[in-house]
Amino acid sequence: MESDMGHDLLLHMGRWRNKFKFDYNFVRPLHPHKEIMNYVECYNQAKPVVDVESTGSSRCIVIRWRAPRRDCICLNTDGALLGGVAGCGGGFRDSNGACKGGFAKNIGSVGAYVAELWGVYEGLILG
Repeated sequence: MESDMGHDLLLHMGRWRNKFKFDYNFVRPLHPHKEIMNYVECYNQAKPVVDVESTGSSRCIVIRWRAPRRDCICLNTDGALLGGVAGCGGGFRDSNGACKGGFAKNIGSVGAYVAELWGVYEGLILG
């Protein structure tokens, strides 16, 4: 599957927005389109390599995205906490892996676990 430019753009914009909002040392990229294109190029070059995670034992688990059924949408969410301020976000993909939308939300002063759950909640409400 080729990298989906819409998804990559959404992903980077969401990350940069969250970093700008929560990381006071973050400087926005001067040429964001170049950074996104570089990311896509690196992704496409690394794609043939199988991603493997070590479990500390003698077995390995292959990690990859699995397409949902044709009539379903896949929701991927994340939550984070930095300096006492939490946020969440997520994205939607169809069975072809095409980006169908996304979201990001400042949720205030909650723990990291609650931020993760809030991301799932927001995604389910929107989806």
